Amino acid sequence: MDTLDSLGPEALPALNALERTALSSPDKTTRVSAISALAKIGPPGYPAVAKLSEDPDPEVRAKAQSWLKSLRARYPSLHNSVK
Repeated sequence: MDTLDSLGPEALPALNALERTALSSPDKTTRVSAISALAKIGPPGYPAVAKLSEDPDPEVRAKAQSWLKSLRARYPSLHNSVK
């Protein structure tokens, strides 16, 4: 997961796998890492990060909310996107 996280937009081919991992892994650390990788992909990862901003786990939710703020600051057009 760390390798994908460091790739940023180059990890786009792994978007679907990252989204599945972030949404369904039983391991919180893996889910948080997947959120970071999704956010570093940029706008294509935004919808999954937005879903995770309402996760029942407080740590996962906080990480997703933090990344949402970062994505919205970096890509202002996301303000009008999926929330």
